[in-house]
Amino acid sequence: MQITIPPLVTIFDPIADWRKPRGKRYSLISLFNFIVLAMLCGKTSARGMARWGKYMPAGRKSRLGIKPHHHPSAAMLCRVFWQIKPEALEASIQAWVHQVHQELVAAGIARGIAIDGKSIRRAASLGSPNAFLVSAVCHQLRIVLTQAAVEDKTNEISCVPPLLERLLLKGLVITVDALLTQRAIVRQIRQAGGHYLMYVKGNHPRLLWSLEARFAQPQPRNEPPFLYF
Repeated sequence: MQITIPPLVTIFDPIADWRKPRGKRYSLISLFNFIVLAMLCGKTSARGMARWGKYMPAGRKSRLGIKPHHHPSAAMLCRVFWQIKPEALEASIQAWVHQVHQELVAAGIARGIAIDGKSIRRAASLGSPNAFLVSAVCHQLRIVLTQAAVEDKTNEISCVPPLLERLLLKGLVITVDALLTQRAIVRQIRQAGGHYLMYVKGNHPRLLWSLEARFAQPQPRNEPPFLYF
């Protein structure tokens, strides 16, 4: 089966160019490609990206649409970051990921999704100790398919059903931790044609006892010993 995966750069197509025609040195797609490559090389700041681009080989610059003796400055990259709306970019990325995931599911390559909640990195140091996200991750792609924020005074369980509604579950194995081992979640996965693999711990004592009793080794019968002559 032939797999058709759209190029990653297509996620930037819905973003309109806000700049005036006069004075443009780089096309918007060239700047986006430059930023993506810089991030893949470990550059996480505008200044680091600009310094990285300064020493980029001329051949690679030309492939990005950048002249050999030029490179985007840190100020220019900051202006790009300020103008991009995170919600629009995230929606475009998720649309691309879903398209890729559906192609891999149809080809039998993607077979599982892991759902788990994690606290946002460095959230506590920035004054938000209770910032959590529930994410659905494809095992084979190792990429987040979709995610949802856990609102204050709630828990991860209430965020999972809307998350599952946005996913293709038919024929896939959904894995969750012990907190998300809930009948409603199991019912929703099965109704969508999916399968599940869940942990059972002490927070479900009756279910844990039933499983332990079901898979316990049978006790040997009290048979009389053999007599040897």
